[in-house]
Amino acid sequence: MFQAAQAKPGGFITRTGRRRLRGACLAFGLAVLAGCGGVSLDGFTASPSTANAPPNSTRGLVVFDAPQPVYPLQARTLGIEGWVMLAFTVDESGTVIPDTIDVINQQPTGYFERAAINAARRMNFDNILNRMVRDVRYVFQFKLDNREELLVDAPPEEPNFREYLSASFVTPQYPEFAREQGLEGHVVVEFTITENGGVRDLMVIEANPPAIFDQAALRAASRLRYQPRVVDNEAVAVEGVTHRFNWNLP
Repeated sequence: MFQAAQAKPGGFITRTGRRRLRGACLAFGLAVLAGCGGVSLDGFTASPSTANAPPNSTRGLVVFDAPQPVYPLQARTLGIEGWVMLAFTVDESGTVIPDTIDVINQQPTGYFERAAINAARRMNFDNILNRMVRDVRYVFQFKLDNREELLVDAPPEEPNFREYLSASFVTPQYPEFAREQGLEGHVVVEFTITENGGVRDLMVIEANPPAIFDQAALRAASRLRYQPRVVDNEAVAVEGVTHRFNWNLP
């Protein structure tokens, strides 16, 4: 398979022989790793797969230590899985240079980027090339073991509901004697909105000054109209609704 290095008499290998032996060992090591699925000769490795995750591109480097990133709490709670591809530079010793880390792609966005970057800072490679290697690409995958158990319960369905809405604007009549006396004031009327949007059971619950504007307020309130409250597609009456009428002179 590989040509053996020539040895001088006495068992010593020549300088040329050492170079040949080192090259043969390197080629043999890469071939073994490729056969085991760790590193292919073109520099690409396969990753444990979540859907559509791209492969790593280690550019001839062998991953020595790839810490498992911390699973973000929000993603875990929501049962979200995904991946992040990073690009970075590895120095001669096999250490990732932190300020070269860049996000190339991710799915989904907004959940795993920070966790992946923190994990990449702790990575180490066996740099068999003995030189700085740029544009190394590595994919961190985030996959839940028991996804069904971690999914949050779906929110309960909201009932079919619509609050009542005012459908009219009524200006109360200004009592002539109050106008002549220069009186101003207000009245609060309480009533029930019916299923048809009308009003019933009117009563004055506040008046200032007392008894001056009460009748005018009740007459005006009786003309109020509403879109009724709807619950589960049915109109319902609403008790205890209040409306304030004001009288102010120009």
